Amino acid sequence: VTRNHQAEAELRLAASVFDTSIEGIMVTDAQGRILRVNRAFTSITGYESEDVIGKNPNILRSSRHVADFYREMWECLERDGIWKGEIWNRRKSGEVYPQWLTITSVRDAKGRPIRYVGVFADITEKKLSEERIYHLAHYDVLTELPNRVLFQDRLDRAMVCTRREKGHFAVLSLDLDGFKQVNDSLGHPAGDLLLQQSARRLQACVRESDTVARMGGDEFTILLQGLHDPDEVMRVCAHVAGSVLRALSLPFDLEGQEVFVSASIGIASFPEDGIKGEDLMRNVDTALYYAKEQGRNQFVFYKAHMNAAAEERVRLESDLRRALANGEFELHYQACKDLHSGCITSMEALLRWRHPEQGLLHPEQFLALAEETGLIVPIGDWALRTAAQQAAAWGAFTDTPPLVAVNLSHVQLRHREQLMETVLEVLEETGLEPNRLGFEISETVLMENEAEIAGTLEELSRKGLQVLIDDFGTGYSSLAKLRVLPVSALKIDRSFVRELGDDPNETSIAETIIGMACSLQLQVVAEGVETEKQLALLQQRGCNAAQGYLIHQPESGAALEKRLAEQAPDPLQAKFSRSLGMNAATNG
Repeated sequence: VTRNHQAEAELRLAASVFDTSIEGIMVTDAQGRILRVNRAFTSITGYESEDVIGKNPNILRSSRHVADFYREMWECLERDGIWKGEIWNRRKSGEVYPQWLTITSVRDAKGRPIRYVGVFADITEKKLSEERIYHLAHYDVLTELPNRVLFQDRLDRAMVCTRREKGHFAVLSLDLDGFKQVNDSLGHPAGDLLLQQSARRLQACVRESDTVARMGGDEFTILLQGLHDPDEVMRVCAHVAGSVLRALSLPFDLEGQEVFVSASIGIASFPEDGIKGEDLMRNVDTALYYAKEQGRNQFVFYKAHMNAAAEERVRLESDLRRALANGEFELHYQACKDLHSGCITSMEALLRWRHPEQGLLHPEQFLALAEETGLIVPIGDWALRTAAQQAAAWGAFTDTPPLVAVNLSHVQLRHREQLMETVLEVLEETGLEPNRLGFEISETVLMENEAEIAGTLEELSRKGLQVLIDDFGTGYSSLAKLRVLPVSALKIDRSFVRELGDDPNETSIAETIIGMACSLQLQVVAEGVETEKQLALLQQRGCNAAQGYLIHQPESGAALEKRLAEQAPDPLQAKFSRSLGMNAATNG
C-alpha cells in the first residue's frame, strides 16, 4: 500500500510538472505517433492537443532543414539515447520560429525504445537579441553600413578566397571633402544627414557583392571583389571611382539647406599592392593622402614611390612636434611701404622653421602638415606672442611705429575662444595698442568658411585689431561681400602683380580690384612687387602700398629696426640706435 501511495504521489508530481512547465513537452510512441502534449506546447505552437494527438511530429516541420539533418538526429538518438540542438519549426499560423529542442528516448528492460519525449523552448527573442548584438558590433549605427570590424573580416575572407582562386580584388578608401565645414557650420545633425545620404549614394555605385563600409567620421571604404586580372582592376576601379565622384558632387538637401561636397579617393589592389591586410590598407591610405594633396575631388592609384614620401612626411611630422619646444621657429618681417609717403607702414610677420638638418624651411614646406595635425594652433600662438613683443619694442623708438600683421590659419580661426584669449593676454602682457596688431587671412580661407569666420573677424575688429585679406583675387570673392566684414585692407595676389603691364587680363583684374577697393574706402596693398615697372604702374592706378623684394626682402627684427631708425625723428635717432646696439649684443 505504501509503495502504491508513493507511486501515485510521483505520478501526480510528474503530471503537475508536465502541465505547468514553461517549456513545451511532447510524448510519442516508438513509431513517432504523438501521445500527449502539455499546455506550453499549445502556447508555443498554436496547436491544441486534439490537433496533434495520433499524428507524426513532422506536421511541425519548417522545411528549413534538409533530410540529412533529420537522419543525423535519429542516428544520434539511437546511439546515445538523447539529442539536443537548435531547430526551426512551424507554428499552426505558418510562422517559422527557432526552438532549442531536447529529445530523449525511454527504453524498456531490453533497451528497446518505447517512448520519445521532446522538450523545447521558443528562442525567438534570444535569437533576435543575438542578432541585435551582432548588428551593433558589426554595423555602423548611423549609416547601417558595415563598420571597421566587419570590413576587416570581409577583407580577410577576400584575401583567402582570392589566393585560392588566383584572382584579384581592390580597396577604395575615400574621405568627403568639405565635411568638416558642413559639420561645424550647420551642426552635427546636418553632418549626420550628409553621411547617411552619402552612404546611400555610395551603395548605388557598386554591385551587391561588393562591400561599402564606414570606417569612422567621414571615411568610407569600398571592397571590390571577383576581379580577374590587373587590367580589369584598373578598368573597374576607375569606373566605380568616377561614379562615386559624380554621385557625391551632386547637391545634398539637408532639411532645406543645399550643400555641395566632393571626395578624395585612394585605390590599392591585391595582391599587387600588398599581400597582407595591414600593408594593403596602409598603401590605400597613402594613395588617399596623395589624392588630397593633389587638389581633392579625384582618385589616385597607389604607386610604390608613394611610400618614400609618406615616410618622409611621418619624419617631418615628428620633427615638427619637437620644433616648438626646441626653439627652432623664427619670425622674419617683410616691410610694406606707403607709395605716397615712402614710409614703412606695416610689417608682415613670416614664419620660418630652422630645421636642424634641412636648414631654413618656408611655410609652404610644413604649414599644411601643421594644419592637418593641429600643431598650427600652438605654433600660431607662439608667432602671435613673438610678433606682438617685437611690435612693442619697435614702438618704443619711433613716433610712427608700423602695424605688425600675423597670418592666421583656418584652424586657428575655428578655435575662436582660444584665439581671442591669446590675443587679449598678448595685448595685456606687451602693452601693445590693439590698432598696431593686424591679422592676415587668405581670401580662399574666407570664402570657404565665410559664415564661420565672420563672427571671429567681428570680434577681433571690436577689440580694435586690424583685419587684412591676403592673396586677394584668387578666391573669386565679391568685393561687395567685404562691405559687411570688418576688413581694413586688401592685398592683391602676387600672380596679378607679376604680369602687370604684360598680360592685359591680369592688368585689368588688378585695376578693377584697386578701383573697387578705393570706392569702398579699403586700403590696397600689392604683393610680390619685384620691378620698377610694376611699381610705377601700381602708383599710376592709385594703389596705396606695396610689398615685395623690390621694397625689401624679409629680414629679422633687428635688421628692420635699422630701417625704422632711418625714418625716425631726429630726437629719437640716438635712442633708436642705442636699441640696435643692445639688440645686436643680445642676438650675438
